[in-house]
Amino acid sequence: MLARHVPATQTIAMASSHQRTYTNEPSDLRFTSRRSPVLATRGMVSCSQPLAAEAGLSILKAGGNAIDAAIATAAALAVCEPCSTGLGGDAFILRYDAATQKVEGLNGSGRAPRALSIDRVRQDCGEGLRCVPHLHPHACTVPGAAGAWCDAAEKWGSLPLSTLLEPAVRLAEEGFPVTPITAYSWKRQEAALRKQHVAQGGATPPGLLVADPSAPGGVRAPGVGEIFRNPALGRVLRELGDRGKRDFYTGRAGAAIVAALRRQGGVMTEDDLREHCEKGSTWDEVCG
Repeated sequence: MLARHVPATQTIAMASSHQRTYTNEPSDLRFTSRRSPVLATRGMVSCSQPLAAEAGLSILKAGGNAIDAAIATAAALAVCEPCSTGLGGDAFILRYDAATQKVEGLNGSGRAPRALSIDRVRQDCGEGLRCVPHLHPHACTVPGAAGAWCDAAEKWGSLPLSTLLEPAVRLAEEGFPVTPITAYSWKRQEAALRKQHVAQGGATPPGLLVADPSAPGGVRAPGVGEIFRNPALGRVLRELGDRGKRDFYTGRAGAAIVAALRRQGGVMTEDDLREHCEKGSTWDEVCG
């Protein structure tokens, strides 16, 4: 069938005999469908977002290997499903080598800021907490995913990183239709994103929100079927692919990360990002 973009407040065409209205409520997550197993002979990509799976599959078709496809898929997910994963998080990879029959592991955890101590956390977040509040800047470690993608591509990949990130760049720049589950999760974090938007001085464009004069504060989460564009993320991904991880951690993106966290009371410094870049990911052979 032919599909077209419609506003989130209208119905979106579905591959079924009827149209459905979405409201970003839990009822949107009830689906009536039947699926048969997916079978393939030359490769497969499995993830929670069809456009991200398509990105990984395109890399396989271009001659890339499984690691290449995994990086492309993760990057596309960071664009299309930001409520689940993102460039600011970490990355972990298990790679099976058929020739040696061994499993290798990459740990792309971001390191904590040097200036962050347990006493500083207690001072800023309160005594008696069992964990750091997940929206507090102290909960943020140095983003490890970008470095992990670069390290994995260098050691295990077969195509240039810029090629692997191109599908994600295109989705960010040209836009993608927001799916029901993602729209629901996005809506649940709307208030937190709006608060962050205000803390950043009401920046334009509004990051992970959509400008809407009728919404509180003039911004809202995107709805089901709405085409969402994130050119700022597209620019960062393009720079990462073209210039590598050192530019990400010590250049424009790294400085912006530090500035955003420090505005909200964080202690991360540009030296923390530089140190993580120099140390890189850690590698382990999986036992068992």
